Amino acid sequence: MIRVSGYSDDGITIDGDLKDSMDTCARDGVHGVIVIGDKAGGCVVRAFYNETWCTVDEGFGCWSLAVSQVDEGCPIPWNVTVRHDTIRGEVGYSTVVDVDCPAGTHVKWGMAQGGDIDWRGIGVTA
Repeated sequence: MIRVSGYSDDGITIDGDLKDSMDTCARDGVHGVIVIGDKAGGCVVRAFYNETWCTVDEGFGCWSLAVSQVDEGCPIPWNVTVRHDTIRGEVGYSTVVDVDCPAGTHVKWGMAQGGDIDWRGIGVTA
């Protein structure tokens, strides 16, 4: 299982069978990309932080996590759950995406800006 969520206003956490984090995600036009699986079957989680379009109060923001298939005609082969993150019993500023992928699933993650991705890590679920 891989769990993705945002933290603070500038980081993404990867938890579950792999653990890592990426900072400096809050810059304009920069977002996190987590590829779980491959073209034979998998999904892509993209994480965006925005202070303007997701809230009615200026100065506050939240994380938006999007899930897609890896390519046209390639369904996501596992259960994917989106839920609220809770901090001290209250709803936090990030949704959480849980991907119920099996052991041996390849995962890579990085930061995207424009058409370029700066890959920060690669691993295999236990």
